[in-house]
This record gives sequence, structure tokens and C-alpha cells, in this order.
Amino acid sequence: MTVAAVSSLSLVACDPATTTTEPALVPTPTSSSPTVRPEVDPLVPFSPAPTPFQEITSGFAEDTLTLPTTDGGPLHVTFDSTALSLTVVEGYRSFSVWFTVRNPGDTPWTGSVGSTAVLVDLNEAQFAAVVGPSPAELHPNPGRYGRSNDDLTTPISLEPGQVRRGVIVFRPTGGNRLVEIRLTLDGETWGTWQTPLGVF
Repeated sequence: MTVAAVSSLSLVACDPATTTTEPALVPTPTSSSPTVRPEVDPLVPFSPAPTPFQEITSGFAEDTLTLPTTDGGPLHVTFDSTALSLTVVEGYRSFSVWFTVRNPGDTPWTGSVGSTAVLVDLNEAQFAAVVGPSPAELHPNPGRYGRSNDDLTTPISLEPGQVRRGVIVFRPTGGNRLVEIRLTLDGETWGTWQTPLGVF
């Protein structure tokens, strides 16, 4: 009886009139060009690419911030580059930050861009800008890179459309870490740039 049942099942299974065909599975198309993610070099300090210009008051290295002033219109302040000394002096290293300052308006402006500048780390430790940095804290030939060692903690005057370049120096203690550079031109609105405490 068991053999007969198996024989019967075998005939049914082989009869084309009674078999059903399962639809073929269509493979899901895949992209022929896989996404390539850039490699991160651990020896190069990371900083996000500059964003397209817009009137912002916070950003990253290379970004331009639009900062209101107490007299005249706003100024455009661009974070250009940095340098960090290798030698530790009395527990600190000199951290130089170069800026470009533009007066985009039609009113002259006079003031100190860097007199309020502070470097703040993730623990809210603050380091004020250095007034009158020593030559050893500055690049010996900044003009080679389109920079200037003019001390931005001293007053400058900007006519409409005029551009000035200069540097602000800090003396932070501790190791390399993410920091913010903050400054205000009207005593209320703070411009902030995030950057690694290192060479950029």
C-alpha cells in the first residue's frame, strides 16, 4: 500500500497537466558603481570643507562669518589657517590663527577685531588672545601663503570694500583637542569657529 501511494504520487508529480509553475524570482537590481568613501588620514587634522557663503555667525576653519559691529555695518571675518608651536613654554604652546577681515558695507569701521577673542575648549577652559605676540610665535614668512602677521588685537580702520589680514595668538595649555575660537564686534553677537588645536 505504501508502494502504490508512492507510485501514485510520482505520476501526479510528473504529469504536466497537473503541475504548477512558480514565477521566476527577479533579482533586485544593484548599483554598478559602489559608493566610494574617502579614506581619512589619521595624521592630518580634520576640518570640514568650507560651506558656501551665507550670512552665518558660527562655522569651521575656512568659513566666513558675518559679524555685526557697534558702529557701521557688519564685517566679514574669514578663518584662514593656524599654526601650533612644538615647544612648550611654562606649560603652554602658542596657537596662531590667521584671519581675513572685509568691510562689505558703505560705512567706514574702526575697532579691534581680536581684543575680545578667546579660545574655549570642550571643558569651557578659556584662553584670551595675546596682545603683542613675540616674533617666535608667528610664521617667519606669512606672505608666502597670502597671510599677514599684523596683530588683530590692536585697532584697525577699514574703509568700505577694504580688506585687512592679520593674526590672533593664544597660549593654551593641555594637549590637542577640539576647540572654539570666539570673538564679538558689538559686545552681544559672538562669532564662533570650531577647529582642532593643531596645524591647519
